[in-house]
Amino acid sequence: MPNEGRFFIIGPGRSGTSMFQDEINSHPEIRCFLEPFHRLEADPRQNPIFADEPLFDEFLGEQGLDQSTASYGKFLGGLAEKADKPVWGFKLIGTHVQERPGLLDVLREEGFNALLVTRRNEVQAAMSLLIAAGRGVYNTRAQAPTGKVEIDYQELLRTVLAARKAKEAVAGIVSRLGFPVLEMVYEDRLERGLLYNQKTFKFLGVDPLAPCRKSTFTRMAPAEDYPAIIANYSQVMAALKMAKLDHLLAAR
Repeated sequence: MPNEGRFFIIGPGRSGTSMFQDEINSHPEIRCFLEPFHRLEADPRQNPIFADEPLFDEFLGEQGLDQSTASYGKFLGGLAEKADKPVWGFKLIGTHVQERPGLLDVLREEGFNALLVTRRNEVQAAMSLLIAAGRGVYNTRAQAPTGKVEIDYQELLRTVLAARKAKEAVAGIVSRLGFPVLEMVYEDRLERGLLYNQKTFKFLGVDPLAPCRKSTFTRMAPAEDYPAIIANYSQVMAALKMAKLDHLLAAR
């Protein structure tokens, strides 16, 4: 049976899940952990946003456990204790689902609800991913990263297709497993953030009018900033035009 008090945010990379996690975590009745199933081998402790976050891989090492459905359950029990709020959850991205086989089955059995975040514009999602990769910065708070990057337009086209497949895969598995789900679109949240947050809080069974702050994560660069960020912008635009995708840079 669904449990109003438990949820997870899920979406493909560069779909605004960090911004969403940060905002709902500021609700007085909600604790939303960042990415507890992030791979420790990626050295997240070097990133200050993970400084105080519980991590599943550290838990396995401390407990001398292997990754399994049983260890997922024990770790989730520990998160419930750390949450100290009536409603709690955490953020997942598509790669976590691939790296943690059986995790979604455990979440479904324990009655978690799903908050599915996607991005309508796959070209801008792909562009955002390549800009972040070029700068070596994916999530920052307060101060936006700077510096120009050069984008391989063949890689961009491949990334657009990968972004489309990732979005379909995440939505497909959530649907197939039958989670109670609230779907959100990044572009709509930018325009109607307050309304979206109220809708989310109502779905989770908490006060929809309780005060919460805007995310302190830096917003992903909008399309109008691309000429100043992408060193070979004209060549990239020419490639997108040939692929008949250039109109998506201006679309919302």
